[in-house]
Amino acid sequence: TETESETEIETETEPETEMETETETELETETEKEIETESETETETETEIESETETETETEIDDYEDDPETDYVKIIKADGNDTRVLSRINLSQYIPDNIESYNYKEMYVDDDKLFIICDVMFGNDNVKTTGQYYEYLARYNRTYTFTFDISDKSNPEKIGEVNQEGTYITSRLTGGYLYTFTYKTLYDFTEERCVPKVNGNYILPQNVYISEYVDRTSYIVVSSVKCSKPKKISKSLALLADYADFYVSGKNIYILEDSYEEEKTEDKNINYMATHITKINYSKGNIKVTGEKSFHGTIK
Repeated sequence: TETESETEIETETEPETEMETETETELETETEKEIETESETETETETEIESETETETETEIDDYEDDPETDYVKIIKADGNDTRVLSRINLSQYIPDNIESYNYKEMYVDDDKLFIICDVMFGNDNVKTTGQYYEYLARYNRTYTFTFDISDKSNPEKIGEVNQEGTYITSRLTGGYLYTFTYKTLYDFTEERCVPKVNGNYILPQNVYISEYVDRTSYIVVSSVKCSKPKKISKSLALLADYADFYVSGKNIYILEDSYEEEKTEDKNINYMATHITKINYSKGNIKVTGEKSFHGTIK
């Protein structure tokens, strides 16, 4: 390309004449031969370089051939021509057996730790009914957080795993803690089974919050995990609420949920849409409901 550009410049600067002499013709012929020779040499060199690059890339792929039924996280060193895969984490091997499906939802890196959040759906073989809630009773979701030590980028190691009931909603990593939010509906609500589980244990009664505005059997489950202790859940909370939107500030999380309300008057009943806002304070792993309010109308 550089040779062609130089040729164009030389051609433009050559004086135009109506009659070309034999000497000028010979010089142009020799110049064209030299240009063709240089162009062929550059083309051969570029081809050799491209061939070597393709060979190196193909070898790397062959060494780490992907299984289409396996999920990997690749740790890649991005360094110009030295960009390469340092290691791969086979995520599929950490998923529980006998599941129906799973989806990886979020990934965080804090210092030398990698956090991966996964939403897993299980089938419930114990369900005998074929009633209206069969579709929901026959399946349930649990959200897992896997933690890996990546201080050695070429050899990551799994160092923690926690889980909580419910479908993944959102999460936040701040102040050395990972906060995870899930949504759990108890269609099989009984006295014995009236709150969600975290790490296989029922959330304690003092950590269950029942809103004065909500009358449902659905929960928003919140948990915190200390990044330096990823094998255990630091705190957990269950908020009786419907599926909601989240707004987050530096210290508080606001949960907004819509509902269809009815207000009775002397003359008639008035139906209207309302928005319930619950304020949750989070700091150093602690989770606490600090306020709630209901407003007429919906958030737009």
